[in-house]
Amino acid sequence: MSDKPKFAFTAAHVVAMQIVEALEPGCERIVIAGSLRRCEKTVGDIEIVYVPRFVDGTPAGELVERSIDLSIGKIWNLIDVGVLVRRQNTNGSDTFGPRNKLMRHVQSQIPVDLFATDERSWFNYLVCRTGPAAFNIRVANRARELGWKWHPYDRGFSRVRPGSTVIEWQVIRSEEMLFEFLGWQYCQPWERAAGNSPVSATRGSEEKTGVEAQSAKAEPATQKPGLEAGRAHA
Repeated sequence: MSDKPKFAFTAAHVVAMQIVEALEPGCERIVIAGSLRRCEKTVGDIEIVYVPRFVDGTPAGELVERSIDLSIGKIWNLIDVGVLVRRQNTNGSDTFGPRNKLMRHVQSQIPVDLFATDERSWFNYLVCRTGPAAFNIRVANRARELGWKWHPYDRGFSRVRPGSTVIEWQVIRSEEMLFEFLGWQYCQPWERAAGNSPVSATRGSEEKTGVEAQSAKAEPATQKPGLEAGRAHA
């Protein structure tokens, strides 16, 4: 059992929304993920997934024009004003790379994980970062049963095309599409914890395939009342 501190949903959600609002101008898409998106009563951290917004320009102190990641500037603004501080990983090192940034909210001391991705990987990666871990394991296992490999940090699923050496991809363009591809009925983020989803240990026999899966496809995901997970820009 984890001995990591837990934080009330309401308090963590307020902090998460403040961070989302600060980062939003530098992002094409941004949402709250993880246990907050699943509406857990208590959470161990805040996870935010985003697609950075890039513009062409010449950064201060440089002479050559290049593509500038606007989200980086927004993150540094939060560090400079004392809202966020960089935190170390389990190996005692800073994680502040192009994709993953481990932070801590100074006032509340809630860990904050910032995960960048790209547009083509958005929906597949969002499923992964929404979790929980047991759900992601079932996604990977189900894909393997169907002859595919799940790439949780990439665009979707891949396999070697039968009878050839060509690798083909199933690109995931919505969360609903991922469920349909696996032959499962769609369930909302807060239904994906063990015992609450159509792929949980207690309801694994309810998987649907073919026409049955198509007819069971849910309407596009909506936010649970009281949880605004973030925004996507056109």
